[in-house]
Amino acid sequence: MNNLGGRYRLSERIASGGMSVVWRGHDEVLGRPVAVKVLAEGYASDEAFRERMRREARAAARLGHPHVDTVYDFGEQDDVPYMVMELIDGPSLSDLLYDDGPLPWRRALGYCAEVAAALAAVHDAGLVHRDVKPGNVMIGPAGAKLVDFGISAEIGESSDPAPDGCVLGTPGYVAPERLTGGPALAASDVYALGMVLYRALTGQLPWDIDSRAELLRAHLARKPAPLPRLAGMPDEVGRLVRRCLAKEPEARPSARELARAWRRVAENTSRLRVVLPALPASARRSRRSGLATAGALAVAGAATVALLSGGADNSPVANFRQPARAALQTVPSCQVTYQLHTDNGRAFAGELILRNTGTEPLPDTTLIFAVHGDQRMSGTGSQWSQDGTAVRVATPSLAPGAQQVLPFRGTYHGSNPLPAQFSLGDTQCEPIVVGVAAQPAPAAPVPRPDSGTGKKKKKPKD
Repeated sequence: MNNLGGRYRLSERIASGGMSVVWRGHDEVLGRPVAVKVLAEGYASDEAFRERMRREARAAARLGHPHVDTVYDFGEQDDVPYMVMELIDGPSLSDLLYDDGPLPWRRALGYCAEVAAALAAVHDAGLVHRDVKPGNVMIGPAGAKLVDFGISAEIGESSDPAPDGCVLGTPGYVAPERLTGGPALAASDVYALGMVLYRALTGQLPWDIDSRAELLRAHLARKPAPLPRLAGMPDEVGRLVRRCLAKEPEARPSARELARAWRRVAENTSRLRVVLPALPASARRSRRSGLATAGALAVAGAATVALLSGGADNSPVANFRQPARAALQTVPSCQVTYQLHTDNGRAFAGELILRNTGTEPLPDTTLIFAVHGDQRMSGTGSQWSQDGTAVRVATPSLAPGAQQVLPFRGTYHGSNPLPAQFSLGDTQCEPIVVGVAAQPAPAAPVPRPDSGTGKKKKKPKD
């Protein structure tokens, strides 16, 4: 089955497990890469599992949000259902935590603010995701994306078991009411997201626990440890996380409240500074080769992940405390500061500053970074080019300690996410990213009704 529907050519298996397999594919009609999720052979003969995959596709297709993985198509071939999705270039949040350990608080908060915004859209559509966890948050050029609606449910729907009789969920992130058989609630996703942020900031869950059974009892009855105070992080973050982890669903904030509050705190007076450590080339190849993964990578099989099953995100708490691979990291010999100066909601301008932070000269080469698909950039002071989402800037040779300032400008539609990785030849540079909050351009004056133009007033866009 290398071609589905006479349109989708499958080339490489990129994730598998549970009830499905995810392939890298190519849409031969539109000429674009896609991810194709196919029901695994052992489940394709069961109508209950086929119907569940149809429900997953219908649920995801109801959503149109920049931080939710996009579903393009659904079909069945030889009674085997498949779902065609956006292919996301980047690792999961789970991979980042495994590679780098706890994230800088602004970076973690920014990702979780984007997931909260995605959940607000999910809840507005009358759905509950029910499996929010680091493995289901993909990090791509456009920021965080929530993926895998394999066990989503309608708000208020009873918590029926999976077709195989298992109770679905992920032990580290399942809300107390899920364990007692309560109906599907939006507040359950908020609880899970609070756990995700806690782990992203600390590298562990809020209890010192060694077994899965004890973990589930802790969700039900034990008070979580307060979020440790981190340098520069406002106390408001800890207070919001504490509310997310309340045992009573009605005591938790909404996803929309979280999105607004966390975004405001992360941006902090309209500016954001993010420093991302780089892995050496060998570690990047071994860990992230092929990580242009499907939105559903997560978990090619997360749809059938049950409280009693295995899997990286389902392992006992001891596995949540994986040591960061700091020992593998090397100090890069270049540093790139990407700094926005203006953003009016449609166009932006700023500068790149490339510094040689090493002890040897940097040869003239090309600086490469990725932008969101809607962004278009150009610059001065050097030769700039853009091919799709890849931007290339010709850079001069730099002596140790020297720097080059490269002004740029650009346009976009929708969102304006900041790039997060920069490479100079084979060298991954240390990034420093400084953004500004978008300030809408002044609206053009609307003609008065008696101005003689004959044109009606248009309702201003929100």
